[in-house]
Amino acid sequence: MSRVWVYQTLINSDPLTNFSADRGYQGESLAGAPRTKPFWVYRFGNTAPDLGVPSARRQYFSVYCHDDGQPGDYTQVDGMLAAVIQAFKDAPPSPVDKILEARWIDSSADQNDKEMGTILRYARFQLVFSDWPDDE
Repeated sequence: MSRVWVYQTLINSDPLTNFSADRGYQGESLAGAPRTKPFWVYRFGNTAPDLGVPSARRQYFSVYCHDDGQPGDYTQVDGMLAAVIQAFKDAPPSPVDKILEARWIDSSADQNDKEMGTILRYARFQLVFSDWPDDE
């Protein structure tokens, strides 16, 4: 399942665990900001067919990297974001999940989340599937 693959890729990335070991969350699973920062949140977006290969599909997802907002310093956020991007660049294909690769699309500008009291940036990715998985 692609959600499991994304989560496993994140929690098994050594550079990322230096920033946020055991501080990763699925989108909409938090009622407020965790006490310990920095932390990351991943969310799945839309899916689309691959126009070049009729059986292939693409799944978009984002990873949001948060840190304390008062005082705000993007050093941790930038380092965590770089580790997230590298984790997916280094991730091998997963034939059992029909995942060919995860492509980094872009990263956001500096942002703040007033509800969580954090500063953040996010990276968007595209999972490329050889065929649409049965469990999606």
